[in-house]
Amino acid sequence: MAFYTLDPWGGKRDDLRSGILASVIANSNRGKNTKAFTPQDFVPDFDKPVNRKQTVEEQMAIVEQMKIALGDMGHQESED
Repeated sequence: MAFYTLDPWGGKRDDLRSGILASVIANSNRGKNTKAFTPQDFVPDFDKPVNRKQTVEEQMAIVEQMKIALGDMGHQESED
């Protein structure tokens, strides 16, 4: 345990390390008048309780975004 206090390892440390890299990349590509990203913006908080469920409208918006991302432009196959 003494070594862990000097050099922590594990999932939380890995998430922080990835958050640092992600924030550097995001900040190098952000606009001049936008708020700077922090590593915590990219680190998942698994201990934070979920306060509400998504509405049907929010779920449908996500489905529409996924369809667009996957190339579905609303065309249906003909049943020939």
